[in-house]
Amino acid sequence: MNIDDHTKEAFESQWAINNLETLIASCPQDELYPTFEKYLKPGIRILESGCGQGKWVFHYHRRGFDITGLDWSQKTINFINHYDREVKVVKGDARDSGFGPDEFDLVLSLGTIEHAVEGPEQALADAYRVLKAGGVMIVTVPILTPVRRAIYAFKAPFKLLLSLVHVFAYKIRRQSFKSLSSIVDKPKPGLYAWAIKDKDGYHFFEYRFPLKKLVSYVEKAGFEIIESFPAYRQAAIHHDLSPFAGKWDYVNGDPNLNWFGRTIEKLFGGHFSHMAVCVARKKAVLK
Repeated sequence: MNIDDHTKEAFESQWAINNLETLIASCPQDELYPTFEKYLKPGIRILESGCGQGKWVFHYHRRGFDITGLDWSQKTINFINHYDREVKVVKGDARDSGFGPDEFDLVLSLGTIEHAVEGPEQALADAYRVLKAGGVMIVTVPILTPVRRAIYAFKAPFKLLLSLVHVFAYKIRRQSFKSLSSIVDKPKPGLYAWAIKDKDGYHFFEYRFPLKKLVSYVEKAGFEIIESFPAYRQAAIHHDLSPFAGKWDYVNGDPNLNWFGRTIEKLFGGHFSHMAVCVARKKAVLK
């Protein structure tokens, strides 16, 4: 099983317990909904590159927009096709989507480009390629905040110890562990490699980005930055302080903070963010 397979399994297990209609209905309450709305115009073509279960594809399809979803999981594609065959969704990789150049006016990339262990460059290049001149990309990735840096530094020795325990318990070759360790401990410069636990140890899942680093990657891909900002405070409190701050409501796709989590939000909420958001435009070709 390769790194991408572990990532696919993690997402497919999550989709299995979500209530899709509830998620679709919650779209207008999403913190980023006003941002999406600013860049919607009648007649535009939209691509969600890495759509997952497809709540945004369903939402905008039902509102009459020409939107296509792209996802790398055949199980996810099959689920969406079975749920509603009128919804346009195709199997593919955000790093090489297979669409032609200049096909779309808006690309949504929501929690996708961070899952490539080689880095986000290929996915950003593909988004740039498929966008028309003047088209807009809205991209989000997990953010690396000062709070998260401190938490990850504290947890790192324990994660390394647990990984060693897994390696010896399942008699995995030493060089296999060393290879995994190099991925986790030596990520792309400026990024933090987040790993998930499986029966044979920890496996790369995604990178966490400082906001300025995300902006830098987007600019290097050729885009012109429109705006960038951190988002999703409550989700960050849940994830960063788990299991002490509450539980995740997988049916509704929202954090359910307990008294401790709500207190942290009230006193220190400004220090917590879960995602970095960047809105950028493909520069128009000068004639």
